[in-house]
Amino acid sequence: MTTTRTKKVVAWLLAFVLLLTLTPMSVFSAEQGLPRPGDALIERPDATGWGGLSMDGYDGVRRIVHSVSRLAEFERYEVIIYGDALEFYGTAILIYANGHRTYAVHEIFADGERMTFFIDHSQGVMAEMYVQFRSVVGTRDTILYSFPVRADNTRGTPAALHDFPANMSVTSPNRLMRPTGEGSAIDILTPDPAGGRTPRGTISVGRPDVIPTAPQAPIVRGQTQTNPNPPVWEGDPPSQWARDSVERAGELGLLPDGFRYGFQRPATRADFTRIAVTFYEHHNGAVSGRRQFNDTNCSYVERAAYLGIVNGVGNGSFNPNANITRQEAAVMLANLSRAMGHPLPNSPIPIGLLFADGIQLSDWAITAVGQMHYNGIMNGTGNNMFSPLQYYTIEQSIHTIVLVHGLVGSGQ
Repeated sequence: MTTTRTKKVVAWLLAFVLLLTLTPMSVFSAEQGLPRPGDALIERPDATGWGGLSMDGYDGVRRIVHSVSRLAEFERYEVIIYGDALEFYGTAILIYANGHRTYAVHEIFADGERMTFFIDHSQGVMAEMYVQFRSVVGTRDTILYSFPVRADNTRGTPAALHDFPANMSVTSPNRLMRPTGEGSAIDILTPDPAGGRTPRGTISVGRPDVIPTAPQAPIVRGQTQTNPNPPVWEGDPPSQWARDSVERAGELGLLPDGFRYGFQRPATRADFTRIAVTFYEHHNGAVSGRRQFNDTNCSYVERAAYLGIVNGVGNGSFNPNANITRQEAAVMLANLSRAMGHPLPNSPIPIGLLFADGIQLSDWAITAVGQMHYNGIMNGTGNNMFSPLQYYTIEQSIHTIVLVHGLVGSGQ
C-alpha cells in the first residue's frame, strides 16, 4: 500500500512539473489577476477548444479559448469539482473578443461544485473562459473536470480531467470555505470503465432568461441563497473608502464592462464616457444621436459628445486613451448633470479661496471645479490642494457618479 501511494505521489509530482513547464505562465498570476476584455485572446484556426491549467502556488486557473464556430455549436460549458481538496475561489468569467463579459451559474453540492457558462450566441466573436480555483486541505482525492454541452444535452470533446490527490493538499494554507449543499457531484459524473469519467447530467441546470453579466451568488443545493448580494468586483477589491459606492453602483446597474476590476488604475477619457453614458441611459433611455471623431469609433464617446458631456481636443480628435485628469472629470460631471436637466449650482466662493493651487486650473475648468466642491461631489487631495492635473481613477469615477446620482438621478 505504501509503495503504491508513493508511486502515485511521484507520478502526480512529475505531472505537475510537466504542467508547469508546458503551460504559459503569462496566462495567470496571483498579482496580475484576470485580463481585461480582449487581452490575450489567441486566434485558433480550427473549431476545437484550446486552453490549459496554470498554477501559481496554491492558486490556479482553468482557461479555454473558444472559436466562433465552437461557440455556435454548444449551448454551455461546465467546469466541475468533485472532492474536497479544491474549491472555486475568485472569478469565473467568459470574456468575448469584443469586450462583452458574462459570468457562470455557480452551484454547490454536498461533495463538490459546478460552474456553468451559458454561451451568448448573439456576440458572434471568439471568447475565452477563465475559472479560478485553489488547493485546500482535503480528505478525498479531487478532480477538476470541464466539458462543453450542446442544446440537446450531448457532450462535446475535448473534455479535460485533472486529478488533485488529497495527500498533496496537506501543505496548503487554505481551508475549505464553501458551505455544504445537498446531492452529489458524482450524479453529474459517472465512472467510465475505460478510465476517466463521462458526464451523466442527472443534475441539470436550466438556461437563465438573461445570461448573467455580473458575478452571481452561489446556489447551495437544498438551501436558500445565503449571499443574495455578492461582491460586484472581480479580483482585487476597490479601496475601503470606495467599496460602498462600488456596491451601490452595482445595485443600480451603473457599472459598465471594464468597471469591475483594477479600481486603482487611472481612468481614460473613453472609460469615463462609458460610465457617464451608462448613467444617463439608465435614467433616460438609449441615446441614438452620435458625434464622431477621427481617432475613435467608440459609441460611448460618440454618444457622450452628442449629449455635450465631452468635447474633443481639437482637429476632430478625442484622444480616447489618454488618462483623464481631475479637472477634466469635474467638467464632464458638470456637463453630465446639465445633460440630465439638473445643472449644479455654482460655488459662491472664488476658486482661489477654495484651493491653494487654484491658479493651476485651466480657465475652462474653474466653474466646474467650484460646482463639484460646492455640491460635495469632489473634494481636494489634501493640504488645501485640488491637484487639477492629477489622474482620476476608476474607483473615483464610480464614487462621484454615485454622488451625482444622489443629487440629480435618485428621484427619476
